[in-house]
Order: sequence, then C-alpha cells, then structure tokens
Amino acid sequence: MEEERFHVVGTTGIGMKVLRGIIVGVDSMATGLGFGEGPEQSNPPPKSSTYNKFFEVCYKISCVMAGLLIPGEAWLTDARNEWRYSVNFANVTMTVQQIALYVVSILKRNHPDIAGQVRFIIAGFEKKVANLFEVDISGSVAKDLVVVGSSVDTVREFIEDREYRPDMDHLIAAEIVREAICKAGLKDPCTGGDSIKVYHITADGTKLLSDDTYASLKLKFYPNDEPDEELMVLEQGEGLHPIVDEDMPEVMEEF
Repeated sequence: MEEERFHVVGTTGIGMKVLRGIIVGVDSMATGLGFGEGPEQSNPPPKSSTYNKFFEVCYKISCVMAGLLIPGEAWLTDARNEWRYSVNFANVTMTVQQIALYVVSILKRNHPDIAGQVRFIIAGFEKKVANLFEVDISGSVAKDLVVVGSSVDTVREFIEDREYRPDMDHLIAAEIVREAICKAGLKDPCTGGDSIKVYHITADGTKLLSDDTYASLKLKFYPNDEPDEELMVLEQGEGLHPIVDEDMPEVMEEF
C-alpha cells in the first residue's frame, strides 16, 4: 500500500453561532504546513512554530484554516480574487456563501492530494443575518457549529456537554471555546501555541475577545492534567514543514 504523503496534525478551530453573532476561536501552533517535491521533504520537521490561522477575507467575512496553511492561504486569496473578477470589480458585496463556493472550486482545481488536506471555517454577516460554513474539497455546508482540526470528536463532545445552543450568550460561548481548544491540546500535542485567539463577529464587524497562551489556559482549566502520552509521539509523514512568518499581517487587505 502506498504511504500517505501527508499526516495532518495540529490546529483546533471552532466556529459557533450565538445569540448576537458568531464566536470563532483558533490556536496558533504550526507543524505541518509545506508542500512540494524533492529529497528535503523526507527530513524530520523542526520544532513547531507560530502561524496566524484567522483572516478577514473582506468586510464582515472571516475565515479560520486548518491543515496545510500555506497553500490554504493562497487558495483563499485566489477565491477572493476570482469572485472579484467575476463581478468585473463592480461595487458588489460578497456573500459568505459565495466565498465558500469559490473556495471549493479552487480546491477542486488544485492538486487533490494537497487540497484535501485543508479545511476552512468561513463566517460572516449578510443583511444582519449570521452565516457559518464548513468548507473543504468535498463542498460547503452551512452549520450552527463547525469544528476543524485533528481533535474534532473530542471538541464536539465537549461543546455538546456544555449544552451549546445557537441562542447562547456570546461571552459564555467564548469561554467554552477557550476551554475546548485547551482540552484539544491535551489530546493533540500539535494544538496550542503562544496565541489562542477568540473573536466575536457581528453585523458591525469583528472584535478580538481574548488572546491567551496555551500554557495560561491549561493552568486555568486543567492545571493537574497531562497530555495524552499515547499521542505525544507522532508518526510524522513526508511533506511536513513548519513555517515561521512573524511579519504576516493580522488580516488580509480589503478590496
């Protein structure tokens, strides 16, 4: 049997509709982001680095990515630009569903073996109505709750145990997201990092609610728990390369 080229680990991204908007949270640890050909692909990945996984696609539309982030970011930009050309640069407002569909189209046209290794949460507002989509190469699905990453079942179960509802107060939901990402890090040693961010997206724009280190969240929520020892040693696949881009802008430019 042919060995899989990519072994996706790390990243926990969460999007949930709430009473007043959408809460989105994501970690910042990056381990396997690269792609390409050549003998260097078989080298062991160096120490994990930090990468921004949250982007504002345009006004009132934001995105969280999981998986191979470097090509994912490029494809997100391509999708935005294709939409822009499709309306001939007219003064037309992009919708959340439109960007989701363009992302799917881009993924299907680009090397499926790579494109299948990236997931998106796309969230935003249209006419004061919140919209939240889970997007990958298979399509886009509108949901009240979206979890992407390598600990999806653990995170979903945790959020359901906390009795999540779409009419939940946004501050209560934000605290659940912070703890859920922390809990995911106990299962997946490649979830974490120096910046666990939680955002509140409303019809008036996007606001950063919190920015914590994983260590501070673990001290707050699980001070006595240790990571799952069985998952501390990961079988690293080929094609995994960490990326360090400290100068990367926090958000994409609006067009």
